[in-house]
Amino acid sequence: MLLKYFNLKAEIKSVQNIENNDPNNSYFQYNVTIVIYNSNGEKLREGMSSANSRETKFAYRWVSEKNVPANLDKKILEKRVNKGEVLNKIPSSPNEIFSFANTIIKMAQKRASVSAVLM
Repeated sequence: MLLKYFNLKAEIKSVQNIENNDPNNSYFQYNVTIVIYNSNGEKLREGMSSANSRETKFAYRWVSEKNVPANLDKKILEKRVNKGEVLNKIPSSPNEIFSFANTIIKMAQKRASVSAVLM
């Protein structure tokens, strides 16, 4: 909203990525640099940020007791209560990480944009 209000333009300057597509040890990391320009095309600021698939929001998920895989010991899992239901924190399956790749790069872009605006 601030960019629009001040008639500024944000562009992606660079994206560096680390991608391991091994289904048993998948990993995605994106480092993004965003540049903000004024209406005359002058560079004002840069913002850099990253996001990766080992961040808690991607590496784990909360499931109900009945959805905990049989190979996990429910006694040692972190728990929380949501609307009266007990949820267990379990690791995301290796294949789930592939569905997060686009979300991870978008998160890095958003963080870099916010960084540039704050500067």
